[in-house]
Amino acid sequence: MIGDEPASAASTVESERVSPSEGLTPAAANRVAWNGGTAPFYEAWYAIFVDRETGDGYWIRQTLLNPLADHPQAGGTAWFAHTCRRDPGRSFAIARRFATAQSQIEPGRDETVLGTPGTADWSRWGPDAIAGAIAVDGHAATWDLRFDDGPTGETDVHFLMPSALRRASDRRATLTIPRPRTAIAGRVVIDGRDVVVAGAPGHQAHHYGRERADAWDWAHCAHFEDDPAAVLEALAPQLASGRLKPTFVHLHTRDRVYRCERAADLVRNRSSAGLGWWRFVGHDGGSRVEAEIVVEPARVLPFTYHSTAYAPSRCWNTQTGDCLVRVVERGKTVLALRSRALAAAEMHRSDLAQLPYESWSDPTEGLSPLTPSGKAGRGATP
Repeated sequence: MIGDEPASAASTVESERVSPSEGLTPAAANRVAWNGGTAPFYEAWYAIFVDRETGDGYWIRQTLLNPLADHPQAGGTAWFAHTCRRDPGRSFAIARRFATAQSQIEPGRDETVLGTPGTADWSRWGPDAIAGAIAVDGHAATWDLRFDDGPTGETDVHFLMPSALRRASDRRATLTIPRPRTAIAGRVVIDGRDVVVAGAPGHQAHHYGRERADAWDWAHCAHFEDDPAAVLEALAPQLASGRLKPTFVHLHTRDRVYRCERAADLVRNRSSAGLGWWRFVGHDGGSRVEAEIVVEPARVLPFTYHSTAYAPSRCWNTQTGDCLVRVVERGKTVLALRSRALAAAEMHRSDLAQLPYESWSDPTEGLSPLTPSGKAGRGATP
C-alpha cells in the first residue's frame, strides 16, 4: 500500500483537476495527497457540523503526519470534539494516534482507514461518508455519518488562497474545501448517549503540504439567515516567523463573489482574534467586507497540534459561533448577513506568549480556557 516516492511532487489531488473553470469534484479533492515518500508531510481531513435538534457542535478530523517516520507522533490520528450548547461543562475534545503499520493509507486513494474497523479505536474517511470510534481520557465517541451534497449542498470546491500564491507556496500548504456547505446525517454516540443526526448544517475541508503556517486565525460560515447561498471563508496565516500576516477573505453570495485577495487589496486587509472573538476585514476593489464571529469562551475547545518537525502548538476551535458579515461601499452598508450559532472559527499559535489572555496562555498540557464556573475542560492531545 505504501510505495516509493514518485519522481514528480505533484499530488493526485491537483492532477485530478478537470479544467481551470470546472475545478475539482468533492471526491477528487478528498483523495490522499501524500505521495508515499519520506519527505516531511502532513494531511488533514475534517468535518464541522451543528446538530439541529440540540444546537451541539461537532468537529471530526483525521490526519496524517510523516507517515513513514519512526517517531511517537508520526502516523495517523483520529480526532473528535463535542461542544454541548446546553451545558458547556460537558464539552470535550479527544484524539487517538495510530501507527502507519496499523492503517490503510495509499496515495491517490478515495479512502483512508486508521486502525481496524469494528474495534474500540478506528477511523475511516471515505469520499462521501466517515465512521469511527475512539475512547480517550474517560470519554468515548462513535460516529457513522454521510455527506448530503444535494440541493442544500455547494458542489464547487473552494480554495482558501489565490492560485498565484498556491503555486508560489510549492505545496508548502494547500487548503481546499471540498464541501463549503453540506448537510450531514447519521448517528453519533457520545459517552453512551445515542444521537441521531439529520440534515445537520456543516462543511468539510482537506488540507495538506510540507508544513503548516506558524500560526493563523480562521473562520467559515455557510448558513446565513439572509442568504442561503452565502459562504464566508476567512484565513489569516502568520508567515516568515510572524513577519507577514496576509488576510484572505472570500464571500460568496447569491449575486456575486467578493475575493479579497489581490495584492492591492491584501495590503489593506486586516484580522484580529481574542478570547471568543474573531474579526476579519477584506477589500475587493471598492467593496469592504467585514466579518465578525463571537462565542462564549466556554464553547471554545483546545487542541494540541504537531508540526512536521514535531514541534507542539495550540489551537482553539469553536463550531457554534455567531457571525455577522457586512459589505460596505462608499461608506454605506449594502449587504448584511447573519448566522446564529452556526459559524466555525479557529485560533492557532505556536508561541503561547502571543496569546492575549492568561487563560489561553496556560502551558499546562490539555487544559482548555476556563469556563464561567471556573472549571477547566479537557483538550485533545494525541
